Amino acid sequence: MIIQRLDSDLLLITQVDHAALAGRIMTAWRADGFPQRPTHARVLEATSQHDLGWQIVDAAPTVSSETETPHAFLDAPLAVRQGVWPRAMDQLEPRDPYVAALVAQHALSVYRRFAPTPGWEEFFPGIERRRDELLATQGLDFDTFLHDYEIVGMGDLWSLVFCNGWHDPYSMGAYRAVLHRSPPAEKSDANTTPGGWLEITPDPFEGAQVPLNVVARRVPARRYSSDADLRHTIARAPVVHLTGVAGMR
Repeated sequence: MIIQRLDSDLLLITQVDHAALAGRIMTAWRADGFPQRPTHARVLEATSQHDLGWQIVDAAPTVSSETETPHAFLDAPLAVRQGVWPRAMDQLEPRDPYVAALVAQHALSVYRRFAPTPGWEEFFPGIERRRDELLATQGLDFDTFLHDYEIVGMGDLWSLVFCNGWHDPYSMGAYRAVLHRSPPAEKSDANTTPGGWLEITPDPFEGAQVPLNVVARRVPARRYSSDADLRHTIARAPVVHLTGVAGMR
């Protein structure tokens, strides 16, 4: 679950919805020869499905026993954060092993900072073996694979910046993204919350303005006594659309 603070409330965005937004952003990507790549459709599928393993986790959200607040994807229990990736690969492999291999590479990339940390010793070798087995069936060289993974990684980062409301600059590869706050005139209503303008430079969209829209549940930013309390609140929470745009001004 992605959690963004909004006034006295929280916006809860599922990982699957965040990944779908990542796919829509990269569908509009015109740079790096991406539209002409033979793997174009498969890379977009991996981008759109990279967090598939979180689906059952977000369907039954949990509360931290220490803070009594909802677990976000960054502070979910270790077994949850590690378990989502084999589950995603199991679901994706029958449809396209290359897509599953790209998702395995994503797991290795986003968690590599934990490599020296106790509890992660078996995670990286296991995911690497699975990735290599999947990739071995595809007849594509590793450099091509890593070039394709850059698209998945960028889509994930740009979507995370928007969904989390991160306003610091973020860079990946040759690109830099800054989420600018919405003008004061753009007010929230019962169904829509302005999420800002995501400026990515140099412009990868050939001047196009890419609409951003992701569904969220709006719940009070309070302590929750139990998982059941949180789930009951979410089930009755209003659905809002976090909206914005990516592109140059």
